[in-house]
Amino acid sequence: MQQTTRLFVLGVLALLASAAVSATSYVPVSDADLVDQAPVIALVEIQGSDPGSKSGSPSTAYRARVEKVLKGAMASGVRIGVRVPGGSRADGVSLRIWGAPRFAKGERALLFLSPRLDGSYDIVHLMLGAFHEVRTGGHLLAVRHLADARPVAWPGKPLPREPLRDFDRFVSWVGNRARGLRKQADYQILEVPGLDKITEDFTLLQHPDGFNLRWFTFDSFGQVHWDAHEEGQQGLAGGGFTEFQLALGAWASNPGTRINFDRPGTTNDTSGLEIYDTVNAILFNDPNGEVSPFVCGSGGVLAMGGPWIESSTTSYNGNSYHRIMNADIVVNDGIGCFFSASSTPSWAAEELFGHELGHTLGLGHSGVAEALMRSSLHDDGRGALLHNDDRAAAAALYSSPPVSFNQPLEFFTLTPCRLLDTRNPNGDYGGPVFKAGFPRSFLLASRCGIPNNAVAVSVNVTVVSPTGSGYFRLFSPDEGEPDTSTISFSNGQTRGNNAILRLTLNLYQGFTAVPVMANGTAHLVMDVNGYFAYLP
Repeated sequence: MQQTTRLFVLGVLALLASAAVSATSYVPVSDADLVDQAPVIALVEIQGSDPGSKSGSPSTAYRARVEKVLKGAMASGVRIGVRVPGGSRADGVSLRIWGAPRFAKGERALLFLSPRLDGSYDIVHLMLGAFHEVRTGGHLLAVRHLADARPVAWPGKPLPREPLRDFDRFVSWVGNRARGLRKQADYQILEVPGLDKITEDFTLLQHPDGFNLRWFTFDSFGQVHWDAHEEGQQGLAGGGFTEFQLALGAWASNPGTRINFDRPGTTNDTSGLEIYDTVNAILFNDPNGEVSPFVCGSGGVLAMGGPWIESSTTSYNGNSYHRIMNADIVVNDGIGCFFSASSTPSWAAEELFGHELGHTLGLGHSGVAEALMRSSLHDDGRGALLHNDDRAAAAALYSSPPVSFNQPLEFFTLTPCRLLDTRNPNGDYGGPVFKAGFPRSFLLASRCGIPNNAVAVSVNVTVVSPTGSGYFRLFSPDEGEPDTSTISFSNGQTRGNNAILRLTLNLYQGFTAVPVMANGTAHLVMDVNGYFAYLP
C-alpha cells in the first residue's frame, strides 16, 4: 500500500526550471520572519538518507554534515539527522508528499531547523525552511523546491513576487540577522533567464513511476463516503461542516463524470495520515501534531492531505493507474485567523476544501486562471466553483456515458416552491449574480420537498434584469452540457420558461447552470412544481 499527499502551505514561492504535476498553496512569509522563528540555522552537506520510520507515518531521515552554524546551539563539523515526512517503510508502505523537500547526496543546503526530542531535526515549516544551492544562468542561487506551491494572498493584501536569492549573499544576510544585525536585504537578483515554466490547462497527479492515480469505486456506480471530524474547524461559524459538504457536492455534481460522494458524516477517528484505515476524513486543527503550527501574520502549513494508493497498478480503458484506496485531509492548527481575515471566510474555506478534494481525486494544478485547480487561491467569494477546465480534468479520469432512463417514471406534484433566487444575499441558493463564464452547481436533495429518489424536476425558470444578451443551459451533471439552451434572453428583458430538469443520480441530486453570454450579468430564479421518480 502506498500513500500520496497534497499540501496547502503558507510560505514563499521558488521559481524552478522544471514544471511539477502537483502543487501546494502558500501565503508569502518574509525571510526575516523565517530567520526569527527558526531555533537553529545551518549550512550543511547532505551525505545520505535512510528510512525514518519502521511503523506509523513513513518519513526519510537525511544524514548531513554541518559546514557552518548561523544560529543556535550547534557546532560546525558535527553530523546531524534531518527528518522529512514521506518515504518508504520496511513493510512496504510508503508516503509521498508532493512539495516536501528532497535532497541528493553531496548537495549543499541552507536549512532552518527545529530540534526533535530524539536528537534529530525537523525543517521549520516543511519545505519553506530548505534552501538548495543551485547553479543556473551563471548564478549560484538559494532555491526552495516549491514547484508544487499554490500562492495564496493574505486576505486584503496583494500577492508579492518572490525574489531570486544569491546564495552566498543570502547566507551572509541570514547570519547577520541571526546575530541581531538588521541589514537591508542585498541578496536579490532581478532576473535569471529560463528559470520558470508555465503549465497550461489541467494536469493529473503522477506517481514517480509515471502512472496517474484514480478511484475505481466510481466505475461500478459506487460512492465514496467522507467524514468530518466532530471537533470542527476554528475560525468558521458552524465548524466548517457545511463548507466541506458543498465542496464535496461541487465535484459530485460535475457533468459527464461518475464522481459520486454521499453526504458526509462526523467521526471521532483521528488516524488521518498517521495510520492507513478505511475512513476518508478531514481532520481539523491537526490533532496529531503532524506539522508545525500555523503562525498568524507570518505563515506556515494550512493543510495537507491526499489519497492512499496501491503500489501496484490496475488497467482502465487501456491505461494503467494506481488505485486510490483511501483519502484524508489534515487542516493545520491555528489557521482560524486566516479565515477570520478573509472578507468571505465561508467561501474561502469552501474553495480551499474543494481544491484539496480535487487533489484527492488525482487532479493536479491547472494553468487556467479561473479554474478551481489553478495554482493560486482566488478568495473572491466564488467558493468551490468548477470551471470547464476542472470538468475536463475530472472527465480525463472519470468520464461517464450519458445516462439512459429506460425504467417507467411517475410524476408527483409539489406545492410551488422557490428553489433558488440569485437576487438574494450570497449563499447556496442565492447570489452572487451570474456573469459570463461563471457556471454554478446547485444541490436539491430534500429541498422544497424533493425526495431522495427523484431523478428529474418540473421547474419554472425566470431570467431577471440581464445586462447583456445570451441564454442559460441547465442540465444534469450525469449527462454533460447539452448543445441546446433552456432559456434565452436579451439585454434588460425579464423572461420565463418551463423546463424538465434531470438531476445527477446521487444523494446530492444536483444540476448545473451555465450562462452563455459575451458579457454582462443575469439573475436566475427557479421554482419547482413537481418531480419524477421511478415506479417501485
